[in-house]
Amino acid sequence: MSDRKRPLPPLPRIDEETRGFWEACARHELYVQRCRACRRFRHPPRAVCPACLSSGLEWVRVSGRGIVYSFTVTHQNQAPGF
Repeated sequence: MSDRKRPLPPLPRIDEETRGFWEACARHELYVQRCRACRRFRHPPRAVCPACLSSGLEWVRVSGRGIVYSFTVTHQNQAPGF
Protein backbone atom coordinates (compact mmCIF):
# COMPACT_ATOMS: atom_id res chain seq x y z
CA MET A 1 0.00 0.00 0.00
CA SER A 2 1.33 3.46 -0.85
CA ASP A 3 1.97 6.26 1.61
CA ARG A 4 -0.50 8.47 -0.29
CA LYS A 5 -3.61 9.13 1.76
CA ARG A 6 -6.98 8.55 0.15
CA PRO A 7 -9.26 11.58 0.03
CA LEU A 8 -12.12 11.56 2.49
CA PRO A 9 -15.66 10.98 1.20
CA PRO A 10 -17.52 14.24 0.66
CA LEU A 11 -19.70 15.52 3.49
CA PRO A 12 -23.46 15.62 2.85
CA ARG A 13 -24.95 18.91 1.71
CA ILE A 14 -27.23 20.21 4.45
CA ASP A 15 -30.05 22.43 3.22
CA GLU A 16 -33.51 23.38 4.47
CA GLU A 17 -35.02 20.14 3.12
CA THR A 18 -32.54 17.85 4.90
CA ARG A 19 -31.61 19.88 8.00
CA GLY A 20 -34.11 18.08 10.30
CA PHE A 21 -32.68 14.68 9.36
CA TRP A 22 -29.04 15.68 9.96
CA GLU A 23 -29.80 17.50 13.22
CA ALA A 24 -31.53 14.35 14.50
CA CYS A 25 -28.53 12.24 13.43
CA ALA A 26 -26.26 14.52 15.47
CA ARG A 27 -28.44 13.65 18.49
CA HIS A 28 -28.22 9.91 17.59
CA GLU A 29 -31.92 9.84 16.67
CA LEU A 30 -33.71 8.85 13.49
CA TYR A 31 -36.29 11.28 12.11
CA VAL A 32 -38.21 10.88 8.85
CA GLN A 33 -40.47 13.31 7.05
CA ARG A 34 -44.22 12.73 7.15
CA CYS A 35 -46.88 14.55 5.17
CA ARG A 36 -49.44 16.27 7.39
CA ALA A 37 -52.13 15.96 4.69
CA CYS A 38 -51.93 12.29 3.65
CA ARG A 39 -49.81 11.02 6.62
CA ARG A 40 -47.34 9.16 4.38
CA PHE A 41 -43.72 8.82 5.45
CA ARG A 42 -41.02 9.69 2.98
CA HIS A 43 -37.26 9.51 2.63
CA PRO A 44 -35.21 11.14 1.25
CA PRO A 45 -36.73 14.44 2.39
CA ARG A 46 -38.22 16.86 -0.13
CA ALA A 47 -40.11 20.16 0.00
CA VAL A 48 -43.35 18.65 -1.38
CA CYS A 49 -45.07 15.30 -0.79
CA PRO A 50 -44.94 13.25 -4.01
CA ALA A 51 -48.19 11.47 -3.15
CA CYS A 52 -50.51 14.48 -2.66
CA LEU A 53 -48.29 17.49 -3.53
CA SER A 54 -48.79 19.04 -0.09
CA SER A 55 -46.02 21.23 1.29
CA GLY A 56 -47.19 20.57 4.86
CA LEU A 57 -44.45 18.25 6.08
CA GLU A 58 -43.23 17.39 9.56
CA TRP A 59 -40.31 15.53 11.09
CA VAL A 60 -41.29 12.45 13.10
CA ARG A 61 -39.00 10.32 15.28
CA VAL A 62 -39.07 6.68 14.18
CA SER A 63 -37.76 3.51 15.82
CA GLY A 64 -35.44 2.41 13.03
CA ARG A 65 -37.12 -1.00 12.91
CA GLY A 66 -38.61 -0.75 9.42
CA ILE A 67 -38.56 -2.93 6.33
CA VAL A 68 -36.07 -2.37 3.51
CA TYR A 69 -37.92 -2.92 0.25
CA SER A 70 -35.00 -2.27 -2.08
CA PHE A 71 -31.42 -1.04 -2.15
CA THR A 72 -28.62 -0.39 -4.60
CA VAL A 73 -24.93 -1.27 -4.62
CA THR A 74 -22.57 1.10 -6.43
CA HIS A 75 -19.63 -0.84 -7.85
CA GLN A 76 -17.90 2.17 -9.42
CA ASN A 77 -18.10 5.70 -8.13
CA GLN A 78 -16.17 8.46 -9.83
CA ALA A 79 -16.45 10.91 -6.92
CA PRO A 80 -13.17 11.54 -5.06
CA GLY A 81 -13.09 9.81 -1.69
CA PHE A 82 -14.99 6.75 -2.79
